[in-house]
Amino acid sequence: MVADTLYAEHAKVTSLAKLLLYKTGGNPFFINQFLTKLYSEGYFTRNKNTWEWTWDMAQIESVRITDNMAESMTQQLQNLPDMTKDILQVAACIGDYFDLGTLESVIKKIEFFQAKSATIDWMFVVSNLMPAIEQGLVVLKMGDSASPAGTYQFSHGWVRDVSYSSMPNEIRSRTHWQIGQLFLEDNGDDAKLFDIVDQLNNGKACIADIAEKRKLAQLNLTVGEKAKENMSYQSAKKYLATGIDLLGQEHWQTDYRLMFKLNQAQGECAFLIGDFEKSDQLLNNAMNKATSQLDKADICVTKIIQLSGQGKHHQAVVVMVEALNMLGLDVPMLTEKETYMKLTMAEIELYQANMQEQTIDDLWNLPLMKNEEMKAILRIVGVAFDSIAVSTPQLLPFFASKATNLSIEYGNVPYSTLAHALLAVIAVQMWKDLKHAYDLAYLGFRLNQEKLPSPDIITKVSYLYSIYSFLQYHITDSIERFNNTFQIGVDVGDSVYADYAI
Repeated sequence: MVADTLYAEHAKVTSLAKLLLYKTGGNPFFINQFLTKLYSEGYFTRNKNTWEWTWDMAQIESVRITDNMAESMTQQLQNLPDMTKDILQVAACIGDYFDLGTLESVIKKIEFFQAKSATIDWMFVVSNLMPAIEQGLVVLKMGDSASPAGTYQFSHGWVRDVSYSSMPNEIRSRTHWQIGQLFLEDNGDDAKLFDIVDQLNNGKACIADIAEKRKLAQLNLTVGEKAKENMSYQSAKKYLATGIDLLGQEHWQTDYRLMFKLNQAQGECAFLIGDFEKSDQLLNNAMNKATSQLDKADICVTKIIQLSGQGKHHQAVVVMVEALNMLGLDVPMLTEKETYMKLTMAEIELYQANMQEQTIDDLWNLPLMKNEEMKAILRIVGVAFDSIAVSTPQLLPFFASKATNLSIEYGNVPYSTLAHALLAVIAVQMWKDLKHAYDLAYLGFRLNQEKLPSPDIITKVSYLYSIYSFLQYHITDSIERFNNTFQIGVDVGDSVYADYAI
C-alpha cells in the first residue's frame, strides 16, 4: 500500500512501512490519513532530478499519531457541510454499515430533515453524503454498487464514534427508536431481531407509553432467551435486565407472567456467568412474588439444577423434598430414615402389583400425563436424581419406584423415561431379575428416543441403557451403545455423562 502510494520500490519503503504499521496498527484508514497529514505538513518532498518521493525517517518518527490523527479527523468532520454531518449522525445510529434505502427511510421520519427539504429521496441522501465519501470518511462496501441497494460503511469506527457522540442525547434516542420501529415494520424475522431490539433499547428513553414499554420488555425477553439458548449468557443477562428495568418492580401486579419469566431467566443467566449472589436475589424475588404453586415449583427446579451444578447435592435434595411437599406429595424429611425404608418397600410392592396386571409394553403405551401438578412432581424428582444418587443413594429406590408408579397412574412425561431406566437398578439389586432390568432400561431409552425426547436427560437415559444392554447382548454391542451415548452427550452438551460413557 505504501509503495503504491509513493510510486516506489518495496525495498525503499520497508522502513517507512514498518514505522507506519507501528504507529497505526496497520489500519488502512489511519495509514492513508497519516500519509496525507505527513504530505500536507511537508514531510514528503520530490527529488527535482528523479521526481521520486523522499522523506526523513527521524522526523516522521517524532510525529505523534494518536493526537494528530484524532485532531485531523475531527477537523475533517467539522469542515463538512451541516447537512452531511446531520446525515452522518443518523447513519452512525444505524451502525457501522448502512444502506441508502434504510438511511432515506429513517431521514424521512425525522422532523428536522422534513423542515430542511421538501423532497427527501435517494438523490437527496447521496448528494449530501458525497462530501464524506469524497474525503474517505464513508466508503462503499466491497462488492456493492452505488444504488439504493448499495451498502456503505464508515471507513473507521472512530469516524462513526465522533459522529455519534456529536448528536444531542434526546435526538439520538429518538432516532434509535425510529430506526428500531422501521426495522420492526420491514423485517421482524428472527435473524434481525437482535438488531431491532438493540435499536429500540437505545431509544427507550423516549418511550412514555406503558404499552410500548411492555412490548419492548417482551421483545427483550424473547431475544434474552434466544441468547441464553446460544450460550451468550452475558448478552442474555443484559437483555433480560433491560426488560425488568423497563417495567419496574411495581409491574408484578399488572404484568405478572412477563415479570416472572424475566426474573427467572435472568437468575439462570446470572448463575451461568458465576454471579451466584445476583442469581439467588432474582430467583428468591421470583419465588416470593409467585402466585401459584406451579410457578414456585418452576423456581425450585432451577434451584435444584444450580445446587447440583455447584456440587451441593444434599441441599439440592432438601429443596426437592420441600418442593414435593409444597405440591401436595407427602414426603418425609431426610432424617426420617426408617419411614423412608417403609415407604420404599410400599412403593416397590405397589410397582410389583401394577406389573402383575401389566407388561412393559403397557408402560410403553401409557397415555401422556395431563395433571400439571404431577408433571411438576416428576420434573422435580427427575432433575434431583443425580443429587439423590450422590448424597442419599439409599433413597434412590424410593424415588425411582415412586416416579414410575405415578407415571403408571397418571401417564408418561419425559422424566418418566429416566425413572423407568433407574428402576432397572432395583430389578438387579433387589429382585435379581436381569431380563426385567434390561426391559426397563430399554423402555426408558425407547420412550426418550421415539415418544418423549428430552435433551436434558437423553444422555443419562442412554447411559443407563448402555449399562444394562450387556445383560442381553454381547459386550461388543454394549461398547457400540456406549459410543453412541458419548456422541449423544457431545451433541446435546452433556459432558458429564458423555465422559461416563467413555
